[in-house]
Amino acid sequence: MNQITTLLECLSKEISADEKEAIKEFASDLYLYVHQRDEEDPDTLDTKLESANRQEELSHANRTLERFTMLLEKYQHFPSGQKLLAFFLSHIHDVFTFQIKGKNLSDSEIDDVIRTQIVEKIIADMGNGSVHFTINANHVRGMVYFLADRCYVRWDDKCSA
Repeated sequence: MNQITTLLECLSKEISADEKEAIKEFASDLYLYVHQRDEEDPDTLDTKLESANRQEELSHANRTLERFTMLLEKYQHFPSGQKLLAFFLSHIHDVFTFQIKGKNLSDSEIDDVIRTQIVEKIIADMGNGSVHFTINANHVRGMVYFLADRCYVRWDDKCSA
């Protein structure tokens, strides 16, 4: 059994027991991604995409960011839900930091890394999900844009991940 399976089982128990009122704040790992921004990188998501010549993604980025934000709002009241989301956000941040940042990759190569190392990997790691928690590619891409909006990832060489 892996971390994700364990967290999904715990989340199902928490939801079934309706334990959401016990959580008053974000778990520390998730808190950092939700609240702490890189103060040296004041650019908005739109600016980051435009700077990386990805302005064609703006509409999709905003829609998927909204989908992820709704998912975050739904599961923020459950400790295991927070841990799952923090686990995925941490993975995305790590991929950008060590496989994209400073590698002088083409847009196509960056897209391949995002698709294979982030989207497909997270979907595969989720397996069948659970009755209470499933995610799709749009949620995962929304996580990428969420981190970009919060100044954790960039597609251009200004990345301060």
